[in-house]
Amino acid sequence: MFVKKLMVGAGLALCMLGAHAAGVTDFIGTWQLASTTVPNRVEFRQEGTQLVAVRQVRNALTNKLVERRYAATYADGAIMVPAAEPKIEATLVAGVPTVTVLGETFQKMSSATAPQASS
Repeated sequence: MFVKKLMVGAGLALCMLGAHAAGVTDFIGTWQLASTTVPNRVEFRQEGTQLVAVRQVRNALTNKLVERRYAATYADGAIMVPAAEPKIEATLVAGVPTVTVLGETFQKMSSATAPQASS
């Protein structure tokens, strides 16, 4: 009886770990910097077999939305964007998918990967 309870407990523990481990789909979508009123977004999209990071910022001089695209890869609960300047980091922080750019934390706004309307 003890072994059965031990096996059930171990199985539940593994399920709980799996529930907290983020997959690439937990990062897919639009992430926005909430501390500013100007658009400052990062989108992770799956385009065919390629994962793409898209950074959108408002140009202060022209007032146009500037979009930069970078190839990205996913492994071990993190998205690597090697060519991005400034550095885009998408990792698990305390089991929660988190996106940061220049140390500023972005909040997930949607899980959809369609381009957001510019404001």
